[in-house]
Amino acid sequence: MIHPKLRLAAAKFALELANVSDLVDASHAALDDALYADGLAVIATTPKMVLWEATPHFTAALRELDHTFRSQDDALRYVRLSYFAPVAEMVDQPVDTLGEHYSHLHRTGQYSPLAKLRAWDHPTAWDLVSHWWTLDEIREPWQTESETNLYAAWEADAISLCRDWCREYANLHLQPAWRSPTVLALASGIQAERAFDRLPILADALEEAGCDHPDLLGHCRYPSPHSDYCWLVDAVLERK
Repeated sequence: MIHPKLRLAAAKFALELANVSDLVDASHAALDDALYADGLAVIATTPKMVLWEATPHFTAALRELDHTFRSQDDALRYVRLSYFAPVAEMVDQPVDTLGEHYSHLHRTGQYSPLAKLRAWDHPTAWDLVSHWWTLDEIREPWQTESETNLYAAWEADAISLCRDWCREYANLHLQPAWRSPTVLALASGIQAERAFDRLPILADALEEAGCDHPDLLGHCRYPSPHSDYCWLVDAVLERK
């Protein structure tokens, strides 16, 4: 089963952006959720481990648990999804989450040729960074009503952009055959009733329809908090 925190650490690891605390935190989180691998146990129980010591253990654990990425492009897409989805689902504030995304990918990546060249190759990522700069400048103090309205408008635009990107990510991976009548019925019910606790049932239905994509199934089986929206449910229904 795909574990989101371990998966994100694996994606950063593939992009040469992970530090030892990322690996240690992900190892503890996976072990706490009963996802065991020898390499994770070593990382979680060895004090003051450094990155070069943790790397072979983490690599072995990812292979054992099938959390590796087929390409660095896939890893980068997953990193973006991890930051953009909470904004799309209105769980995290855009200004905070987009700032963290910028800091983790761009500022860290300026010392990594791979990340520097590829972390911002997607137009939506550039648009979102522009939103972050604007939101960060005007969020406080709000001196006038017009500034408050401007902030709300830019925040709504950022949420919309995040939803567009998440939908694009889902559409890249969703196969028409996976949208079986059962899947569509479940997705419609979840959306209409905001019953996001049913996402694991949707994962079962997707799998029965032939879906084997780890990140789509993982989003359903480790459902994060949702407000009134789920990017995956939205994408399933939009492809009618």
